[in-house]
Amino acid sequence: MSNENFEAMRAKAKECDDLVEKKEAIVMAELQQIYARKNEVDRKVETNLKAIEETKAAIETALWSAEMADSANAAIEIELMSEVNDLVGEDVLQVDDTNPFLFAISEV
Repeated sequence: MSNENFEAMRAKAKECDDLVEKKEAIVMAELQQIYARKNEVDRKVETNLKAIEETKAAIETALWSAEMADSANAAIEIELMSEVNDLVGEDVLQVDDTNPFLFAISEV
């Protein structure tokens, strides 16, 4: 092999090495961008999961409060009906079976 051929092959090998290094750098940069996007998506998912849990807790609290309010309202209505009946002296007010918050006045 002549010296010229050897130098040409060596130059070609160096070009190939340089090209590989450039492509490797490009691929590594793309990989870093992918990891950065993945990390951002992971953060957003975690934030959304926390928001969902907070919303569930708020809904449960609201439902509990509504149930307590309904129970208190029913108790007040029953007590009011009892007081009115005591004042009148007989069962004038009766609870409607389909809706405990509706009363019917019985005929005396």
